[in-house]
Amino acid sequence: MPLAQPIVDFLVAWESLGRRCDRHPWGTVTADGRFPNVRDANRALIAGAVTPSFETVRAALEDARRESGVSFDQVELVDVEAHAPLYSELVAQHGAPERFALMVAEGGDIAEQATEAIRVDERGVPAPELWRELKAATHADEEPLPDGVAEQLCDRDDVVFFPAGKRLFVGERLGEAAGIATYSALRSVGLVDDVSTVPRHRRQGVAAALMRHIARVSRDAGDVAVFLFAAEDGDPQRLYGRLGFR
Repeated sequence: MPLAQPIVDFLVAWESLGRRCDRHPWGTVTADGRFPNVRDANRALIAGAVTPSFETVRAALEDARRESGVSFDQVELVDVEAHAPLYSELVAQHGAPERFALMVAEGGDIAEQATEAIRVDERGVPAPELWRELKAATHADEEPLPDGVAEQLCDRDDVVFFPAGKRLFVGERLGEAAGIATYSALRSVGLVDDVSTVPRHRRQGVAAALMRHIARVSRDAGDVAVFLFAAEDGDPQRLYGRLGFR
């Protein structure tokens, strides 16, 4: 199924929040030397109606890399079927990539269910120290990111995304912060991101409560759709599927 135009419009607007965003018929190329270790800040995003060759994309990336000083080529396709020739070329040259499912609930329409044990509150724009603490707590049992990446991811939120309207929601269980999620809206579309739960509170409905709360926020805001990314065939994708994301 082709990617809906409102989602494409959101992605282009999202990429444009960084320091440099070059638009092409096939998508965008972003470069931001403030975050040289963050791949999402320095990449080619294939989201247009045209399917380019890898050489075309790489030439555009090379120009952006000279400005940002990054050392990698990051290419992401958000609709593999629509750009199958480029995807096949990338796989042939670089092997099978990491794949994510882009999951959408139109109009914030997800399954409702009482989760009385979980309280969800919006925290407003968090202080940098609090944001780092929350991110660290919910990822405490995961393999650490390479040097500099975690810090730059948080820095990017602080100076780019929170000022652009990104909103933080915290799920509380047993009197403590048990999980987090964020919501960003652009072009009447909402993005749910940063969904994570403190290890000792997992499988208690924290993530589901956060998702349902944000879906209501998105619906009340008049979004035509709310979407997220989830690793293919993982537990999060199955959870979001049960909630009504497709």
